[in-house]
Amino acid sequence: MSRICAIIAAAGSGSRMQMACNKLFIELDGKSLLQRTVEQFVKHPLIDLVTVVHAEQDGEPVRRQLAEYGEKLQFVVGGTQRYESVYQALLVQPADCGMVLIHDGARPFVTDDLIASCVESCREYGNAVAGVPVKDTIKRCDENTFVEQTPDRRFLWSVQTPQTFLYKDILSAYRSVDLIGVTDDASVLERAGGRVK
Repeated sequence: MSRICAIIAAAGSGSRMQMACNKLFIELDGKSLLQRTVEQFVKHPLIDLVTVVHAEQDGEPVRRQLAEYGEKLQFVVGGTQRYESVYQALLVQPADCGMVLIHDGARPFVTDDLIASCVESCREYGNAVAGVPVKDTIKRCDENTFVEQTPDRRFLWSVQTPQTFLYKDILSAYRSVDLIGVTDDASVLERAGGRVK
């Protein structure tokens, strides 16, 4: 039986928050954001292995913070861009990995039900991402910020993580497409011609 693996992208720098350190080390009620995020996946009965992707300079504090979660964890050093980090993590998955959930380390409120729903959707549809319908009116503008189009929001979704894929599909997509400018993992699969629920 193939394994279900999770990748936690935690190699960020906190630059968008204008922080001096990785935002994942911020504490929330006695635990860092990273600890809370990883714990949700390590303790989930459907998840067999969790890979934490960290920045090179954060290796020691990341391993120290996550020491209690033990044998279900592995670590890999990420790249300068998120997509580089995820690719490095994909390369170290076990040969019997059948499905992989990719989740942002800065999203500690992921629930057991959401993880289970992502796994079930991936089983049913092949590849699936968490998302919520857009409530705001969205405008598509030109380079001078003049409105060109107002898309029908019935067809717009705000995509979140976990993003869940058949391992062979997402690895093949990462190997075959130009990754410059991708902002999420589903975009990689889309560029490779894959469909995502």
